[in-house]
Amino acid sequence: MFNAATALFNPDNQDLRMYAAVDYDSEEDPILYGAVWIGMNEGRWVEPRGVYQICYIARAIKYRECRIGDLLLGHALYACWMNHQRFGGLLRVTALVDYRNESSIKLFERHGFTRMEHADYIDGRYLEYALPEDSPEWENMRNPV
Repeated sequence: MFNAATALFNPDNQDLRMYAAVDYDSEEDPILYGAVWIGMNEGRWVEPRGVYQICYIARAIKYRECRIGDLLLGHALYACWMNHQRFGGLLRVTALVDYRNESSIKLFERHGFTRMEHADYIDGRYLEYALPEDSPEWENMRNPV
């Protein structure tokens, strides 16, 4: 059984958070299935002035098709939503996605992200995706099943 839990958060420098999907019940050392880093492009978590950014999301290749990416991205979005509820600011999340990584594109699209219309390739391979403040995805967090 794995779950997403806070793996890195320094309250003195609240610019970055990391969540990890870890199995602590394994008979050997804990197994790391994947991780997601969230940051802000301006301000800090307690003083949000910019937008939230999914800086990095990855899962172990051998756990493909296990929906670990969905668990991690959902957890990251919930953290952004909770922070917005507490401190205000924009409820907008962006991510740069490598156009060659079809799995990542599908993951972000499943969670309501859309490609920015103005977005050209950044560094020759990244496309900017965003989850806007008026996305229905946020309704799932306001009214959980």
